[in-house]
Amino acid sequence: MSTTNSYSFTIYLEGVDVLSDASVDALHAGGCDDTTLGARDGAQYAAFDREASSLDEAVADAVQKLTRALPDVEVVRVEVADLTRERRAG
Repeated sequence: MSTTNSYSFTIYLEGVDVLSDASVDALHAGGCDDTTLGARDGAQYAAFDREASSLDEAVADAVQKLTRALPDVEVVRVEVADLTRERRAG
């Protein structure tokens, strides 16, 4: 039996208008359909709730899919939420 956790984190981005229709479509098609996109105080972000076996795996996968879907995007920083929810997969 393997354990997966749901990790909540926010990736702050620059270089591309992530709120444009084209970017939203590219992100969803590229495997980032578990993100909420937004902007706050001039900073664009992608907030994720991603299931993975570790936080590192969840963040690395999200960054890889973001940069593959939007090649000109730059990851500025990652903020991790305090809570992690555990699920057991059978």
